Amino acid sequence: MVPRDPKSRFSDRVADYKKFRPAYPDGVLDFITSHIPIDKGSVIADIGAGTGISTALLMKMGCRVMAVEPNAEMRKAAEQSLSVNPLFLAVDGSAEATGLPDNSVDLVTVFQAFHWFDGEKTAAEFRRILKYPGPVLLVWNDRISDEKGFPEDYEQILRSLPEYGRIDHRNLDRAAISAFFNNTPVLHHVLSNTQILDKEGVTGRFFSSSYTPSKDSPDYEPSLRRLERIFDKHQVNGKIEFKYRTEMFLGKLETKK
Repeated sequence: MVPRDPKSRFSDRVADYKKFRPAYPDGVLDFITSHIPIDKGSVIADIGAGTGISTALLMKMGCRVMAVEPNAEMRKAAEQSLSVNPLFLAVDGSAEATGLPDNSVDLVTVFQAFHWFDGEKTAAEFRRILKYPGPVLLVWNDRISDEKGFPEDYEQILRSLPEYGRIDHRNLDRAAISAFFNNTPVLHHVLSNTQILDKEGVTGRFFSSSYTPSKDSPDYEPSLRRLERIFDKHQVNGKIEFKYRTEMFLGKLETKK
């Protein structure tokens, strides 16, 4: 059974997550620098940093990045690959209790994790650690699932899984994001993103998701066989292209009156 605690859901699939989850386009950095006064002296809190995919991107700006992650296995994976960079610091904390000092960061980022958080407690914590007024950037790689061919067949497999409908991040609507920012203006921007994967990569990408069966589940082998069939059906030269919309939401958390 996949653990239901968000802070431990990925513990048994860290290797696949680190190796096969998509990166984010460098256009995310262009978006940040175009709208936020960030420089090499800035400090970013990357919340729910996981294995460090987003943290590695953010450090390209020359900023100090505090990678806050409650899952010990994922945090260790980030440390193994990023600790050589002096701009990196791993922090054992959560969105609701980061462990960071008051008024200590210039920007809070959340990549692929906001849907796990308690919105009210998280907003209060972000207000505490941010220098006011505090910018917060929420980012998701939103897999395109409504195209014919492999995307449609892949989505059908996921929809057969009992956990998928309950925790798919796309269930989080714009109203929830607006409420998080206390109904203040939110800037929305979308970038295209792609990932080219062979059969091993498609398998790893599939099982990196917390709603897919773990290896000790009786559903693992049937899911794997279905996945291999649609790969064989749609592959071109042994590869499949995953397409994503990288969705970004930038707002500010003001002090509540």
